[in-house]
Amino acid sequence: MLYLILGIGLVGLYFVVRGLRAVCGPLLTFELMQFGRRRSTYYLRCGYVLILLLILFGSFQSWFNLDYSQGARSLFAPMNVRPTRFARFAETFFYLFLFVQFGVLMLLTPALSAGAIAEEREKGTLPLLMTTHVSPFQIVLSKLVSRMSRLLILLFAGLPFLGLIQLMGGLDPNLVIITFIVTLISTLTVACLSISCSAEYNTSRIALRRTYSRMSTYFFATLISLTCL
Repeated sequence: MLYLILGIGLVGLYFVVRGLRAVCGPLLTFELMQFGRRRSTYYLRCGYVLILLLILFGSFQSWFNLDYSQGARSLFAPMNVRPTRFARFAETFFYLFLFVQFGVLMLLTPALSAGAIAEEREKGTLPLLMTTHVSPFQIVLSKLVSRMSRLLILLFAGLPFLGLIQLMGGLDPNLVIITFIVTLISTLTVACLSISCSAEYNTSRIALRRTYSRMSTYFFATLISLTCL
């Protein structure tokens, strides 16, 4: 059921992207091609997956105390473990995974988005871009969609880990879907804030600092309001 919903979501996302390309014009296509050709995109993706693999392996080792006396064969040796323990491990790893994923996205979103328009202003290409047939709305929307596409790749990169721990039981599929949606909405909110700061300030460095400061204020205010309930 979970994979069916995710599959429908991916198909819907494909048509949404095609619609956005029609709305944003050629600038979105250029931005996506530019990001796709950067090596940093692949390094970032591989580094994130490697971090998740290390966390999964370390958590599994701490829970089940694997014996490596037989080398790599120890990973595939039969284990005399109760199914309830696997379920508790899956639940623990899920919350750890959620914390790491949310933290990584919240740290990377301003770094990837805060310089979207400020960099154009620093390079002197923004006035040239404004003389084209691309409207200011299309420029802002293209910058936002192109940055969100890189972040969505990181978000989807963690789905195989969720599918793996689903086999161990102990997780409610509805909880997985809800947390995925909340993370997506939070990432989109921070990306919009980053684009806003990028359009407001002249340099990407100042825009990045302002984004982090406003984001911290937002999260602290949310935390305080939740504790007061």
